[in-house]
Amino acid sequence: MSLKLHVFNPTPDRERTDYVVTDWLPIYERAQIGPEELVVRDSAGNILPAQVDRVDPDDPSRDLLIFELKNPLPPGDEHYQTPSDYVKIERGRPDEVGPAGDLQVHVEEEGDVETGFKLLNGRLEVWFKLIPEPWKDGRGWFAGSAYSVQLDRKELLDAFPMSWWGHDPEKRCMQVDYIEMSRPGWEPEPMQRFDLFTQQYRIVPGTISRGPVRASITIASQPFRYDFHDPFTGERHDLTCELFRTITIPRRVNFAQEDMFIKARRAGTEPGPGEVSLYFSAHYFSYMQMGMKRSIFHLPTVPDWFAISSPWEPYQGYGFATNAHATPVLNPHPDCAHFPEEIAYRTFSWSTMPHTNISALHLFWYRAPWEPKPKHTESQTGHAWYEFVFKPLIARVL
Repeated sequence: MSLKLHVFNPTPDRERTDYVVTDWLPIYERAQIGPEELVVRDSAGNILPAQVDRVDPDDPSRDLLIFELKNPLPPGDEHYQTPSDYVKIERGRPDEVGPAGDLQVHVEEEGDVETGFKLLNGRLEVWFKLIPEPWKDGRGWFAGSAYSVQLDRKELLDAFPMSWWGHDPEKRCMQVDYIEMSRPGWEPEPMQRFDLFTQQYRIVPGTISRGPVRASITIASQPFRYDFHDPFTGERHDLTCELFRTITIPRRVNFAQEDMFIKARRAGTEPGPGEVSLYFSAHYFSYMQMGMKRSIFHLPTVPDWFAISSPWEPYQGYGFATNAHATPVLNPHPDCAHFPEEIAYRTFSWSTMPHTNISALHLFWYRAPWEPKPKHTESQTGHAWYEFVFKPLIARVL
């Protein structure tokens, strides 16, 4: 049995050739084709690189189908009302599209403890720490952070270190140091905060994926308790919660993506699909060497993305984009008591607005010696936000 999917390009004035992410469960229920025998063909009959990623093994509704287009998708309408083309889901031999190639996921272990992982796509390497004190030197605040980001083998978190000092040991980015969860309107406090930077994450079993389109992994925080008062019954309710973060890097790109949600279940119940959708905001912290005259570009009228760049060679930069509004960037981070004043300028922090499913994109760039001095480097973050967060290509079952 084959199944057609409509594919939508929401950009009215130009063709696009990106990858498409869509829910897998409705497709599987209609086609009854397993991921191990999945073949995706475009309307011209070409077999497309495709994979199925598992976000939460206890919740099949979060499984995702990802496929990459070979031919440009014609312009469509921005409201996703008119499909631009279609693809077919068939049973066959997916190995015909070739191996994953440069896409890699490597897990770091110490004994039986998973301490971190590395994602690679041939250009970008992201080294991530799961534990708070990876170097056993008393600095116990690195959990959930990327402590090294290399683009074309160039370290971008500390792009111009003094050779006799080595890299700054505090460098890191992509760190959700705490989350805040909305509380019911009748509670005395509007938000409840949970610190994560000192709590060990775990890799969710069965979620490591390296297909022909992207490398992916899901991690989960330590369980924490969220309780609230029911004004109608007079009872207090407890929820056991975990923050899930799925981190991916598609092939050939210079960015990493992540999707976050709170998995909540009632106290005393077994793990399974989240019973409650909870709003939360993610607070990010980064420690990056962008120079003394760094530039922060953030449009007040489009608060979903910003860019931080350096005016000095190699003109490195970092861009952030999200489906939830982002607050202005604080630089230096206001709570920098353990950093000397002369290096506090390397710290940056911001928050997203509350959302049940937060998507974020982390973009990295620099200028190679043979390239001209860049102009308006922040614009690439705006383009990435538009194409991969705000108006991505989507597919729907016919």
